[in-house]
Amino acid sequence: MRIMVYGSEAIIQGFIDSLVDEEIEVVGSSDKLEAAALLKQQNFDLAVVDSPVGDEDPWHFVSQISDIPVMLIVEEEANWDRLEQLEVDGYISEKAPGPLLAALLRAVMRRRSGRR
Repeated sequence: MRIMVYGSEAIIQGFIDSLVDEEIEVVGSSDKLEAAALLKQQNFDLAVVDSPVGDEDPWHFVSQISDIPVMLIVEEEANWDRLEQLEVDGYISEKAPGPLLAALLRAVMRRRSGRR
């Protein structure tokens, strides 16, 4: 599986470190324009977006991704009323350990493909 992570450098490195043994390739960017270009130019199975990245609001960025599943990284005190308005395929705690993180990513891929 190959995923694109749009978030802070710390978030990206956390994904790389957590998923190194899970056969999941992580490509990351903390720059919105670069992340959007990567999503258009390369093939990814799934996108993971931090909410928010710096002062960025993830809503516009997420709305531009339509051909692959999108998961949103959330903090415990997230505004769930607003998050539910986004059409994403799942949510990930920023503190999820590697094996749980990998299981969540694979579950979203199975659901998207129609497998259980």
